[in-house]
Amino acid sequence: MRRCLPILAAALVAACSTHFSSLQDDQSSRTTIFAIDDDLAFRLAFEAVSETLPGRKIDQVEGAVRGYHTTFRFALDTYSQQVLVFPVLGRTSSGDEVRGCYYEVSGSGSSFVQGRAKNVELFECLIGKARLVGNPVIVDEITATTYQPRNLGASTQSGGLAKRLTQLKQLLDQGLITQQDYDTKKAELLRDM
Repeated sequence: MRRCLPILAAALVAACSTHFSSLQDDQSSRTTIFAIDDDLAFRLAFEAVSETLPGRKIDQVEGAVRGYHTTFRFALDTYSQQVLVFPVLGRTSSGDEVRGCYYEVSGSGSSFVQGRAKNVELFECLIGKARLVGNPVIVDEITATTYQPRNLGASTQSGGLAKRLTQLKQLLDQGLITQQDYDTKKAELLRDM
């Protein structure tokens, strides 16, 4: 019996974890990335965690892959939630290169039912936000890239000021940013022109 306890414990822990990736489109099982810049990708991830698990302390995940981590508690059980943002360069079937990202949401802990439900809710919230603001692009291949440092001047020049301002207005209209966020970012874009 004592020999069975470690095996049972390992099986229980493995059964109490979840993992979701936005890389595979549910409807077509083709590789999909979101054509959004790193700043927006991280903002959406943070908002999804904040909305799904309100009032929880959110820690940054630093390192080769970055994102956010928090813990969901239900009674005496806990469930750790993590969102990672993977920057990639994709190539479409027509040969076009698309810079963007994909997300992975994972969780583990002893609150299997409630924790897993929150993990699913977090993933769906995040993907819903990303689909609203980021163009989902089907690609044939991806290559991992590094995170791009925030450089509004460069993105304004390469992407066009009008395009950036239009995207910003869409975020405001969709309720993903506040009027204050909009005004601040608009002023930054115009200043870096």
